[in-house]
Amino acid sequence: SIADCETWQQRIKTPIPIPMPIPPRDPPSILDKIVAQRHIDVAEAKRHVSAESLRARIADCKPASDFCKALSSAAPMGVLAEMKRASPSKGDIAPDIDAPQQALAYALAGACTVSVLTEPKWFKGSLDDLQGVRSALEDAGLSPRVCVLRKDFLIDDYQLLEARAHGADTA
Repeated sequence: SIADCETWQQRIKTPIPIPMPIPPRDPPSILDKIVAQRHIDVAEAKRHVSAESLRARIADCKPASDFCKALSSAAPMGVLAEMKRASPSKGDIAPDIDAPQQALAYALAGACTVSVLTEPKWFKGSLDDLQGVRSALEDAGLSPRVCVLRKDFLIDDYQLLEARAHGADTA
């Protein structure tokens, strides 16, 4: 239920349980391919930016907005709008979209939460999109503050640190 949602502080202290590897399929499914690529991407990200560096950025962030409260308190209903450039099933959807500008348009139209896809290969998203969306919404000074959700294939706690350090309220 919405009342059972965790806060960032609770979530970041609880490691993501990593399930036992699933035996490979032949041929691999698109989900298998995406998860395998995310393992590669996260390992590469860790080589460039340490978890300690991300924690330092998080310390300078404004407190996260309560995602569950934003959705449940919006009247007459909470709207979550999504920023998606592409998908494996549909191909390109809006490859050249200006994520910050679109997020602001969603917020001005009444969205209380904006979901930003950050998976780069199949969904063509990025952490830069996430940071840009957060900045655009902050600069607009909307009240109540619009929540930002990082949407991705989360396979490592490191990605939660990335999310928060780049402006996400939830993931």
